[in-house]
Amino acid sequence: MAHILPETPPQTIPKEVLRVFRALRSLPDSFYVWHHLAPWQAEAPDFLVLDEYGKALLIKVSSATADQTSTAAQLLLIQDDRKLLGQEENALLERFVHELNLPSNQQIQTLVIFPNIPHKQVLGSRLERKVGEAHWIGKEPIQSETHLALDEYLSPDPLDSIWLEKVRQRFTPEVVVPAEMTVRPPVERRIEAGLTDYLLDYDQEAAVKSDLELPTDDQVLPGEFATQHH
Repeated sequence: MAHILPETPPQTIPKEVLRVFRALRSLPDSFYVWHHLAPWQAEAPDFLVLDEYGKALLIKVSSATADQTSTAAQLLLIQDDRKLLGQEENALLERFVHELNLPSNQQIQTLVIFPNIPHKQVLGSRLERKVGEAHWIGKEPIQSETHLALDEYLSPDPLDSIWLEKVRQRFTPEVVVPAEMTVRPPVERRIEAGLTDYLLDYDQEAAVKSDLELPTDDQVLPGEFATQHH
C-alpha cells in the first residue's frame, strides 16, 4: 500500500476524487502520494505522486460525465464556444507546472483521470495529445478489481532533490516552515533555486496530518490551516 498523506481523506471530498484516492492508496509501498489540502489554493492538481526514484506525476480528477464527451469526428465539426472534455483540467495543470519554473532538464508529467467515463470513450474524445499536455485515463484503470499502473505516466527521469522540494512547497504549502522560524543555515543551492523556506520532513508531516482536523470553511487562511490539529 502506498504512503499517502493524509491517510484519511477529508469528509467533504468529491466522490470522484475519493475513488482516485482509494486507487492511489493501493499502489505499492514504494510510492508516495500527497493529496492537495490547501483550500486557499483552489487552482491546483488533486494529487502529487512520486515513485521510489523521485519520478513525479501531478494528477487532476475530472467530474465530467459520459454525456459530455464527443467523438473525434464530432470534435472536428464543433464551431461554438462549448468547452471540450478535459480542456479546463489540461489548462489548470499546464498553469501549475509553468508556475513551478522548473529548468528544462527537470520534468514533471501530468495526468487527468475521468472516473465517470469509460477509458475508450475518454481516448476517443481527444483528437491528439500535444507535447506537454496531460495524459488521460478513464474509469477502468482505477476500479477496485484492477491495479492502477502509473509507471508509463511518470516523468522519464527523477527530479533533483532541490526541485522536488520546490514542487512540494508549491503543492503542500501547509507544511512549509518559514526560514525565519528555523535555525538551519542557508544552502547555496537552495538560494540559487529560489528556495528560502523549509518543509516538514515526511515523518513530521505524517505525524501532523494523522490527527489533522481538516477545515471546511473555504475562507481559512494558510497560517490558520497549519495549526488546526489536535
